[in-house]
Amino acid sequence: MKNKKLKIIVTVAIISMAMLAVTNAAATPSVEIEPKHPKPQDAVTFTATFSENENIEKVVIRVEECGNEPDIGYVCYIDKFNETMTKTSNDTYKITITLKHKNAIDMHYQLGVLSGNSWSWYPEDDMTSVDLDTPSDSNGDNGNNDTDTPGFEFIGLLLSVMFISLILHIRKR
Repeated sequence: MKNKKLKIIVTVAIISMAMLAVTNAAATPSVEIEPKHPKPQDAVTFTATFSENENIEKVVIRVEECGNEPDIGYVCYIDKFNETMTKTSNDTYKITITLKHKNAIDMHYQLGVLSGNSWSWYPEDDMTSVDLDTPSDSNGDNGNNDTDTPGFEFIGLLLSVMFISLILHIRKR
């Protein structure tokens, strides 16, 4: 009886992990920026590619710049961009934005997708951070993540494995 329940729990956990990985991979658009590490006040081209055409009605991008201001320190400027991207093919949207601030050391962006009268944001909770190409004396360590950070699916996988291990440990007792 115990073996049968354990097999069911392990099977459900494996199926859940597989669904989590597939769902995250299919739903998240990929975004490329050119240049990869722009300089302050550069023109930056954002290209968003969607793996599935989900009846997308509109795609917007939010971009904010942050920098070190003399006598103030690290600030994010209040004049954010919120621009509609242009559809260039069935699954690709593009826009070029010129950065405004000479003291900027990084920028953050987030995509908004209107589909079926509801908005989805990518990434969902926070903005993606990109370090700007600035002289090393003004950049400092601002603790920003690079855009090439691996996905968070690994965290879900790790938590699932820990949960299964805990269940197996409790069952052995």
